Amino acid sequence: MNRAFFFLPWLALAACAPADTTISLQGYNQSCATAADCEAVHTGEICGSCTCGNTAINRADLARYNAEFKDKQESCSEPIQFCRCAAPTPLCNQGKCAVP
Repeated sequence: MNRAFFFLPWLALAACAPADTTISLQGYNQSCATAADCEAVHTGEICGSCTCGNTAINRADLARYNAEFKDKQESCSEPIQFCRCAAPTPLCNQGKCAVP
């Protein structure tokens, strides 16, 4: 029983830990045959900054990316800034999606 009390403070700290509000490319398909296979997305911190496309993934993973973005957006303490960005045109560079 004493062990349960030992872990309680750690559980409380874990519950108060800030949510992860960054998006990485890990696990996303970046392969392509042509530029039409690619979609520009934002990676990195999404809260309190512009979320302009700074990299690209395969369009097949776009719905999963959008779901992750929405999920993480709900954890932001600061609103996401939707800035007027020059939309980068994704390209297929040696079989991998990229932005110039």
